[in-house]
Amino acid sequence: MSTTTITGLTTIFTPPASCSSSWTYEKEFYNSIQGGLLLQNAVSANVDTDCFPPGFAYTGRVPFPTQVFSPGACPAEYVTATLSFSGDKSLAVCCQSGFSYTSTFSLKDQFNSTTVLFAGCTSTYPSENGSTVVPARDDQSLTLTTVTGPIIMWGQPISVEFQQQDLTLFPTSTTTTMATAQPSQAATQGTGGPTSMVPGPASDHSGLSSGAAAGIGIAVALCALGMIAGIIFLFLRRRRTKVKGHPTRFEDDSGNQWYSRRQELEGTSFDKSMQSFTNIQEVDRRNTRGHQGPLLSRSTPRVELE
Repeated sequence: MSTTTITGLTTIFTPPASCSSSWTYEKEFYNSIQGGLLLQNAVSANVDTDCFPPGFAYTGRVPFPTQVFSPGACPAEYVTATLSFSGDKSLAVCCQSGFSYTSTFSLKDQFNSTTVLFAGCTSTYPSENGSTVVPARDDQSLTLTTVTGPIIMWGQPISVEFQQQDLTLFPTSTTTTMATAQPSQAATQGTGGPTSMVPGPASDHSGLSSGAAAGIGIAVALCALGMIAGIIFLFLRRRRTKVKGHPTRFEDDSGNQWYSRRQELEGTSFDKSMQSFTNIQEVDRRNTRGHQGPLLSRSTPRVELE
């Protein structure tokens, strides 16, 4: 398959607002997609030339690849669905905002068994939008029918090619700024009979208001200050309760000496392990013969035995 390069664009094409509701119902018989499609330019007798750049003439589902505008840029209200590169050239496929670029193998129609790779911009018309009367394809003519969602909406992709120097022609082009999306397999199963058309589903953009964002910023700042204050408080408290003191030397009657490494906290009493020494009284010298071990408390000065 080959691409068809057609006349280039010198400005960004802007379709009329009415194009967002310019859809035709095409039955499953013509596209092999259960439930049928809501389609742009369903038949050549009803091509809406105002909705596409000059020279665009495709109708129905378009086999991939399609014609290309070179140089060109995505029309207004379109986004870059895919972007590929070949040397110094870039090829962008443009879809309506809110649509995704889709490619799928399916039968060309019910008249033959030929399988073709079709490419289009797809979305879904939801059932919540209710029923509406739209043109419906009847061979090469149109009739009117009432349709109800959900149903697949199949828009015409617009392919543009450009080089870096071409971008000066399109100063507000979104061709190189929009995020790209890879083609995906289209859903080929509908959910019932003919369904409805109308503008594509509206996007719901939500976010924080400026007031909410400011409130969050203030709360974060206060939390940070609280954490800093807590760290300073704990540091100062630890310094106040820092252990002070020095090793204490003990000696018994036999001249044996030892040191206690246990330190006292400022303003605290003796360690419980030493309390047994605090109540020792003077002992008659006659009762000290052969005694081994300390007789003095840590707080009692050494005294002479009688």
